[in-house]
Amino acid sequence: MDVGELKNFVDLVQSIATTGAIVIGGIWTYFLFIKNRLNYPQIELKIACDQYALDHGKKLIHTTVTLKNTGKVMLYSRFAEIRLRQVLPLPIEVNERISQNYDLLLQDQTQVEWPLIAARQWHWDSGEFEIEPEESDAVHTEFVVDASVTLVQFYFFIKNAKKQNLGWSLAEMHKLESKEEKECAAQK
Repeated sequence: MDVGELKNFVDLVQSIATTGAIVIGGIWTYFLFIKNRLNYPQIELKIACDQYALDHGKKLIHTTVTLKNTGKVMLYSRFAEIRLRQVLPLPIEVNERISQNYDLLLQDQTQVEWPLIAARQWHWDSGEFEIEPEESDAVHTEFVVDASVTLVQFYFFIKNAKKQNLGWSLAEMHKLESKEEKECAAQK
C-alpha cells in the first residue's frame, strides 16, 4: 500500500468515524432532550396562605404561590392567574343542587367548579418573569372574604411562554380558621 492509498484509507475511516459520531450525537440528543423532555421547564408549585381578622366581619387572606423550576432550561412566562373559590359554608346554589340529589360535577368535569370569590392576574412583558433552572420565585396577592368562610379552593395557572395555551396549574383546598378557632388559638 503506497502513501496515496494509505491517505485515502485514513480519510475514509475519518469520514466514517465523523458520520458515526454525528449519528450517535443525534440519537443521544433525541433521547436526552426530546424523549425525556429536558428541553422544557419543569415546575413545582406550592400555595400557602396566611389569614388575618379584619373589622366588619371580614378576613384578609395573604396568598403566596412559590414556583420552583426543577428543569434544566429557563422558565419564561407572560401570564399567571389565581382564583379563590368558596367551598364552605356551602353557597346557596351548591346547597340547592345537593338537596335535589344532583351531582356537583357537570358533564366532563373532574372537579367541582365552586363559586368564584375573586381572581387575580399577572401580566408580564417578554423577559420580565423568568426563573433559572433549579431556582425559585414567588408571586403574592391578597383577598378579603367574609369571616364565615371556612374552606376555600385556590386554583393557580402559569402560562409557558414557549407553548401556546399550555402551562402548569394547581388546585388546592385550604381550611380557614373560624373566628372562634382563632380566639381559642390566641388564648393558648
